[in-house]
Amino acid sequence: MEYAEVAPFIDTPVKFYSSGMKVRLGFAVAAHLDPEILIVDEVLSVGDLAFHQKSFETIERMSRTGRTIVFVTHNVREAVFLADRVVLMSAPPGTFVTEHRIDALRPRDFEDVLLSKVVVDIHEHLTREVNKVV
Repeated sequence: MEYAEVAPFIDTPVKFYSSGMKVRLGFAVAAHLDPEILIVDEVLSVGDLAFHQKSFETIERMSRTGRTIVFVTHNVREAVFLADRVVLMSAPPGTFVTEHRIDALRPRDFEDVLLSKVVVDIHEHLTREVNKVV
């Protein structure tokens, strides 16, 4: 409850939580079960900057311990920050476009990722790949 920042609503039935509160609570529970594989689907689209940073740190900590994390996002910056490999999918749903290994030295500081040249380069590469398919 504390991690998801929903503790003030402990007496409120979950069915009355907002969709964002449910996603935050679900991520908090899943991340703290210490799974071998964690599937994270657009979790970071909810919450404030502090929750994003806490979530990024949790995902990165899990990754460093050898866990497999499938991170689904529309945000290339998030993917580059967290991933060793990016798989780009396109419409129709499930169509593989390209795979990109992220071997370059990249930022590991949450605030620096927004300004990273590596992120910009990879974003441009992926954009070119999408444009080839479209």
